[in-house]
Amino acid sequence: MSSATSNPLLQPWDTPFGLPPFDQIRAEHFPPAFEAARAAHLAEIDAIAAQPGPPTIENTVAALDRSGRLYYRVEGVFHNLASSETSPALQQVERELAPQLAAHKSAIYMHRGLFERIDALHARRD
Repeated sequence: MSSATSNPLLQPWDTPFGLPPFDQIRAEHFPPAFEAARAAHLAEIDAIAAQPGPPTIENTVAALDRSGRLYYRVEGVFHNLASSETSPALQQVERELAPQLAAHKSAIYMHRGLFERIDALHARRD
């Protein structure tokens, strides 16, 4: 069984109300989940930036808003647990992941192709 199939953060949640399966999540699940989620998110951003047609609100801004669902899901659980039910193991993961998560956000905000599309939209905002 691969880590993706055994990691509860990377699986659909069949819990009541779609809540995270907190009883199954361990600190060691976060690094591989974030790695997969960051890669998927960057691939979505690259796809938005590489579209051949002119930028529109739908194919750029709305697509950006829809991107990163897995990343934000993992991030939400991570920060929830880190602030409400932390542990030495989770604090260690937090220290290790902090620069990676910051770098990911910077990669999105500074993505040249994405910026160019949003800038082109802004230029024709009127």
